[in-house]
Amino acid sequence: MLPKKHKINKEILKKAIKLGKRSDSNPLYLKVIHIKSNVPAFSFVVSKKISKSAVKRNTIKRRARHAIWKNISIFKPGVAAVFFFKPGSEKINFQEVEKTIIALSKKAGIA
Repeated sequence: MLPKKHKINKEILKKAIKLGKRSDSNPLYLKVIHIKSNVPAFSFVVSKKISKSAVKRNTIKRRARHAIWKNISIFKPGVAAVFFFKPGSEKINFQEVEKTIIALSKKAGIA
């Protein structure tokens, strides 16, 4: 579970979705903006296109949150990152999610 200081509020989320710099990967993509904060902040979006089941969508988000929590020290402070999951991401396991998130973060320059 991510601490509250590492979560994005609604205002920043809207701004990140609209103005964020996009980086793509196979099972997910990322939008990043810079914020005035001394810690990184994250949010995860899993739409109903991925799965109609809330249980499966929440499982994907839990895996992603845990991957971030486990590797929180590699992220630069002052960034807000929103991870969007694409169809097919419900089939990948935790190790693949973690590996993809880290690689995508390095590609975007936030890790």
